[in-house]
Amino acid sequence: QTQYANTVSATVLASDGSPNWLTLAAARGGTNPDVAPVVDLDANPTNGHGYSFTYSAAGTQVAAVGSGLTVADAGGRNLTSAKAVLTGLPDGAAESLAVTVGSSGLTASYSSATGVLTITGTASAAVYQGVLRTLTYQNVAQLRTAGARTIDVTVNDSSTPTANDGLNSNVATSVVNVSDPSPAVDLNGDGSGTGYSGTFVENSAPVAAVDPNNLTVTASGDAKLISATVTLTSRPDGERHRHHRRPR
Repeated sequence: QTQYANTVSATVLASDGSPNWLTLAAARGGTNPDVAPVVDLDANPTNGHGYSFTYSAAGTQVAAVGSGLTVADAGGRNLTSAKAVLTGLPDGAAESLAVTVGSSGLTASYSSATGVLTITGTASAAVYQGVLRTLTYQNVAQLRTAGARTIDVTVNDSSTPTANDGLNSNVATSVVNVSDPSPAVDLNGDGSGTGYSGTFVENSAPVAAVDPNNLTVTASGDAKLISATVTLTSRPDGERHRHHRRPR
């Protein structure tokens, strides 16, 4: 921590009224004046301090910040805490944040009830920077809700993790764009469009209602499907369309 000195100048009047200059110099011990720390989630000037990414891999952890994330404290003070607040949680506890603290000496905990990831411990800005670079987002919902979420990241340089004598950094925001997980069905595969048509001749054998060799079902990421429904509409012959019966 850097020491600094203040010099004080004063004017003293002599007995005859003429001014005499007296310079008083005193070195005052202490740390640099406190300056708020700064967080930049990807160090790309065109994005300000923020970051954005798309989440499409269901159930896996994805980086929520850029690899060039920086944390700086021009006042030279150690940091004592950091927070990452996930807001807009349509999938509730299925969505989460995490970091890897490793051997940093810091402690991290996440609350699924509030969406807040808290990191505590006294360490340099460089140590907090290394831990925040591992920040990830995960959504384990079977059918996740598409749309944007935000992650607001701040750090603090209080003298202790519980004190209020420090300054909070700027709020750096990461925007998570969760993609639409809806599966897609194509009844004819490589054919035009996604539909299929066939011809049934009365009293003949059943005919395929789809292209049995080329039908495809796709889902984003590694999403697991849980059901399928086939609905027959426009039934002029009523119940006789339900299924084919072999003659006895």
